[in-house]
Amino acid sequence: MSRPRTVRQGSEPGRVELADSVRRLIAAAATTSASASDLAVARDLAEAAAAALAPAPSAAEHRCRTEAGSRATVNPFGSAENPLAPPLRQLPSARGEYVAEFTLSPAYEGPPGRAHGGIIAGILDHASGFAVASLDILAVTVSLTVNLHQATPYGEPLTVKAQAGERDGRKVWVDAAISTTDGEVTASCRALMLQLREMPAWARPAIGGK
Repeated sequence: MSRPRTVRQGSEPGRVELADSVRRLIAAAATTSASASDLAVARDLAEAAAAALAPAPSAAEHRCRTEAGSRATVNPFGSAENPLAPPLRQLPSARGEYVAEFTLSPAYEGPPGRAHGGIIAGILDHASGFAVASLDILAVTVSLTVNLHQATPYGEPLTVKAQAGERDGRKVWVDAAISTTDGEVTASCRALMLQLREMPAWARPAIGGK
């Protein structure tokens, strides 16, 4: 389920730069044809980098911090501080919309030459959630219908756009699509979001709760 949360973009330059470096490492590790000896050198360097960042909080500790609102989440699609994120670079948009640009690396490959469908679905889900959040509505995804119209390329600029539509009580429907620079839609979705009854602590600073 998608849970839109506050995402710091560039708030800690050192953390963002680290994520950029690891992002490049992930892409290189997934596609390299380096020799066994070079792989061993890279492995040792990666282990040294991990040791330099220790001690890292456990999953439970990190969850407690984010749920209490004491630290922004490291969203795997939009957070520049998470090397798993492409990341999505949000553009100015109207209320009820979310627009972002991104480029996927070969590390996101599914079938040869194209992005994995699960990654595409995740990006559409992310965009849908933040389109609703721009209306100061905190909601979770309860249904996501994805249509893959054609292969989504990696290594090329892409745009995702989501638009919140009709509402029925706590229910909000959203339409989203991913397109190439020439306007070809590669994937789209219809999402049903359900507004939360109560505002959790982590969302209050961002969504206007008290």
